[in-house]
Amino acid sequence: MRLPATLVFTLILICGSAACAQAAAESKDASTHPVTDFLLTKTAADFHAQRPAVATRFHDVRAGHVATTHGSPRRALCEQFTPAPGNGPAGRAFFISIESPGGPNGYDLIIEGDEPRLCQQPTFVQDRHHDTTAVLQAWFDHMSPAS
Repeated sequence: MRLPATLVFTLILICGSAACAQAAAESKDASTHPVTDFLLTKTAADFHAQRPAVATRFHDVRAGHVATTHGSPRRALCEQFTPAPGNGPAGRAFFISIESPGGPNGYDLIIEGDEPRLCQQPTFVQDRHHDTTAVLQAWFDHMSPAS
């Protein structure tokens, strides 16, 4: 899916660079659900703003939904990240970004530690495969200061 030139130009103005617009274009190619796009951009922004020294690389980012007992399913991203050196044990940590309608941010980010919990439950149903890892990494890298 190609973005119209006016939308790409607007994203460049808002983001300040072509890299940000490219991340948006990749997001549209990787996802067909607007809430998944929202979760990808909010997760990258949250890691950048709140936890810039925590994560260095993202892995195995899977989009889907979590069945709830109180109504309709919520969109979710099941993810892994490599902790920054000196910020916890080596290896990967698991986290989930989940849609939270009515919440202050519209979503919740839950760091699960060294083993996945919510994403291994039968209540998580993965969408057909999309490479959302590259999109999340592109947004995060764009927001992070150059090394």
